[in-house]
Amino acid sequence: VRSAPASRPTAPRPTRPADSERPPEVELVEQEDPRGALVGAEDWSEQEDRHPTLEPVAARSFSGRTLLLLLIAAVLVVPLAPTVHRYFAQQAEIQSLHRDIADLQSQQADLEEQKKRWDSDDYVRQQARERLMYVDPGQTPYMVIGQQEGQAQADDSSAEAAAQGHPDWGTTLWESVAGTR
Repeated sequence: VRSAPASRPTAPRPTRPADSERPPEVELVEQEDPRGALVGAEDWSEQEDRHPTLEPVAARSFSGRTLLLLLIAAVLVVPLAPTVHRYFAQQAEIQSLHRDIADLQSQQADLEEQKKRWDSDDYVRQQARERLMYVDPGQTPYMVIGQQEGQAQADDSSAEAAAQGHPDWGTTLWESVAGTR
C-alpha cells in the first residue's frame, strides 16, 4: 500500500473571478493615483500581494462582427423584399375581391327578393297600374295633366320676392368700392 505524498500545509488562496466570468463588454484598465500607488482595485482578500487597480471601460459599440451580421441580414432580406411585396399586394387584391363578392351576393339576394315579389298577382296588378296605366274592369282612370310626378311646385319668381333677398346692383357696387360691407 502506498501512502499519499506528504504535502505541506498551505494557507487558503483568495479566489479571483476567472476572465470568462467578467462581462464581455467591460475592459479593465489600471489607474494610478497622484501619489503613485495603484488605487481602485478590488481587494479580493487581505493578503500581502495587491492586485493592480481595475476600472471598467465601455466596450466599442460597433464591431466587425456587427457589420458582418448586418451584411448577412441584408443579403437575406433583399431577395425576399419583392416576394413579400407581392404577397401583401395579393392579400389586398384578395380582400378587394371578397368585398366585391359580398356586394354581388347582396345584389343577388335583392334580385331574388324582387323575383319573389313578381310571383304575387297583387304586385303585378299594382305595377301594371303604376307603370302602364292599366285599370281593373269597372274602374275609371284619371290623369292629372301638367305636373309630372318628380316635379316640384313652381318657384316664386316675382320681382318682389327677388328684391327681398338681394340689394340692387348699384348698392352692391358702391359697398364694394367703399368697403363698408
